[in-house]
This record gives sequence, C-alpha cells and structure tokens, in this order.
Amino acid sequence: MEAKELAPYYDDGGKRDPLAEYLRTDDGAAEMEALDDHWGEVMELAERYGFILSAAGGTATLATHGALIDALGEQEEARRLRMCNVDITGYRAD
Repeated sequence: MEAKELAPYYDDGGKRDPLAEYLRTDDGAAEMEALDDHWGEVMELAERYGFILSAAGGTATLATHGALIDALGEQEEARRLRMCNVDITGYRAD
C-alpha cells in the first residue's frame, strides 16, 4: 500500500492518522529503517551525477543541473561541476 493511501480521517474519537500510528509500532520502525538503508545508494548516485548542493547528518539538498543553470548561470554551474568532478561524457574537443 502506498503512503498516500493512508490518509488521515476523522471518526468518533477525532482525527486519526493510520500512517503515523503505524510508524509508532515496531513494524513501522523496522520498515523506516529498511527504507533508510537505501540512503547510501541514493547519495552515491547523487554524488556521481553532481546533484548534491549540501549534505550533513542524514540530510541533503539536491538540485537538477537545469535548475542550477537557470538560477546561477552556466559559468557558476561549470565551476560547480568542476568542483564536484562530475564526469562530462558528451564533451568533444574540436
């Protein structure tokens, strides 16, 4: 079941949130831990492709290259790509 299918609702006891209730159980905690086990994979890919703007303590700010070019311009994105040592496979010198 997808998380969005576990929407909060109201009953005679007030507002209920089945997902939040599940997260308080041992099974819910174990499932979150299993999902968190993928963090290393996510960060490895984000680093490889240069999407990380900042990362610390289990959090990261990511951005697409298109968004960065729109916000900062090509010159700044080129500087950032060099700093991150992103593999630029399509460039061919004349």
